[in-house]
Amino acid sequence: MTGVDERDKKIDELNKTIEMLKFSQNQLAQAEKLKIIDEFAHGLSHEVKNPLAIILQGVDYLSTKVNKDDPSVTSTIGYMKDAIKRADKVIGDFLNFSSISALELEPADLSAVMDNSLVLVRHQLETHRIEVVKEYQPGLPLVKLDQDKITQVLVNLVLNAIQSMPEGGKIIIRSTLEQGQPIRVKLEIEDTGQGMAADDLARAFDFFFTTKRSKGNIGLGLSTVKTILDMHGGEIKLENKESEGVKVTIILNAGQ
Repeated sequence: MTGVDERDKKIDELNKTIEMLKFSQNQLAQAEKLKIIDEFAHGLSHEVKNPLAIILQGVDYLSTKVNKDDPSVTSTIGYMKDAIKRADKVIGDFLNFSSISALELEPADLSAVMDNSLVLVRHQLETHRIEVVKEYQPGLPLVKLDQDKITQVLVNLVLNAIQSMPEGGKIIIRSTLEQGQPIRVKLEIEDTGQGMAADDLARAFDFFFTTKRSKGNIGLGLSTVKTILDMHGGEIKLENKESEGVKVTIILNAGQ
């Protein structure tokens, strides 16, 4: 081996070491942030969920003592119960977000993980008359990932696509090898839905941002997706397609 070849080999090994250190540093930073959020969320749960439960019990009790023939009374009680349950769901969603813990990484076939995720939402796909088209590149390298957390990511993204097509439509899922170094695998999820406004696209991953707040959504779904992918050292991009719908692109590092 010539001196030049030896130098190139050492530079390549050094670059790989730097990438590994960056990934480890990113994981540690994310874990520390999540620890703080977890402590805050559980404190918030204790201070809010218990009083909500007491209020709901009180409303249930009062509902047995009022004139049920008065529609304004029964509707008001119904609104109160709905508001309490919505507030309780907000706290529950925040707790679920805060419970994201350290990763349990293992080599996995990203296309197979995608298939397993689709099984979990099969009922919603059939109910909303959504056709799924798979375009998987064969022979892709394995990706080092936490299968449970990446499944959570993929299910969330598919459900978002389903919700954007209330009258039915198509989801195209494509897996390919991303060119360049380090070796990475790209997964694209496209829908034929309504698309997103430019302002909504720009804020999609912000905490508590949602376009479905009237339906009880508090905007932690895509924030959770972004956090999980950040912990993996991966990337995610959201964009409107030229024709119709939205394309989500996920890129993860390959590795044994």
